[in-house]
Amino acid sequence: MSVFSDALLQADARAFAALMAHIREIDRKHTVIMMQVENEVGLLGDSRDRSPLAAAAWSQPVPPALIAYLRDHRATLRPELLAVWQRNGFRETGTWAEVFGTDKAADEIFMAWGFGSYVERVAKAGASQLALPMYANAWLGPQAKSPEPGDYPSGGPVARMMDVWKAAAPSLALLGPDIYVDDYAGTLADYKQADNPIFNPEAKNDTGNLFVAIGQYDAIAFSPFGIEDAADGSELFQAYKVLNEMSGPIARAQAEGKIRGFRIAKGSQIKETLGDYTLSISGPISTVGAFGAGTGEEAKPPETGYGLAIASGEDEFLIVGRGINLRFSIPGTQVEIDHVQEGVFENGRWIAGRTMNGDERYFLFPNDGLRIIRLKLLRRP
Repeated sequence: MSVFSDALLQADARAFAALMAHIREIDRKHTVIMMQVENEVGLLGDSRDRSPLAAAAWSQPVPPALIAYLRDHRATLRPELLAVWQRNGFRETGTWAEVFGTDKAADEIFMAWGFGSYVERVAKAGASQLALPMYANAWLGPQAKSPEPGDYPSGGPVARMMDVWKAAAPSLALLGPDIYVDDYAGTLADYKQADNPIFNPEAKNDTGNLFVAIGQYDAIAFSPFGIEDAADGSELFQAYKVLNEMSGPIARAQAEGKIRGFRIAKGSQIKETLGDYTLSISGPISTVGAFGAGTGEEAKPPETGYGLAIASGEDEFLIVGRGINLRFSIPGTQVEIDHVQEGVFENGRWIAGRTMNGDERYFLFPNDGLRIIRLKLLRRP
């Protein structure tokens, strides 16, 4: 089967339209809010489709819509795409080989247009029955053991092909990476741009990455693979419950650029800037014997801590975290904690709990569960 087959496209479009019509009829409460079109599309085993249909398309001129997009967005094109276009002199007419060349990099651009155009037409067929936001997800590449197009799905919506996909499939709301690589934050950074909200359709079950996605990259969703298997009371379950209740403050802080998220390993420290303040964040530490000999029964600290910090007012912060320690500073100014209040959100409303003072302020975020605090700081010259 080839994405250059009109018969295949028509069959796929009819099937997707029928699915969307079915959802329209049965989902009266609108519980389905977004649709993924296909799954991790691309060609494995070769950099380019070698079928007769694809060969005919390869010999045709590059579509004017793609050339126009490249010309209009030349200043912001991904460097990999720009380099391929540049080597033949930024040609604006010619066949795929004449404009981009004949190597695997050129093949990937050709396949990205093929798959993107295909998905666009399938998505439009579905939207004709139910106009939900739609997206495409990406099997990532290049990767360490998959360096070439075809080792990973050639033509898929990987970061370096996003421009081609934006030109080929303009009706899609976004392109989302499926992230199983170790560099989670780096992958989100590759996908974050003004016309592409961060949406993570698949990921490893690592609760800390949820906080990075939402707090550092303004993600609108985080969906670990097998989310339905998350046990009640698990770290992920607790995090979803807490952050769901905080969705209002989080969304406002994202819109205003007043939120930071972090995942930090035991024994590590990072710094983040939020307003006038520098936040020094360290990972989990043992509290055994912190205020005496201890009982010997305390659990070992986890390997990672995580959290979100929101600048909620002047010298005020709303923080949720587990296994982290924070210090606030401003150059040339002495900063002290004035007031700390523990609490929860219920139905989007803050419910105050304990006021924390004394030595409690040294260990605000426990190693064994999430805690939400409101914190007021004092500045002294």
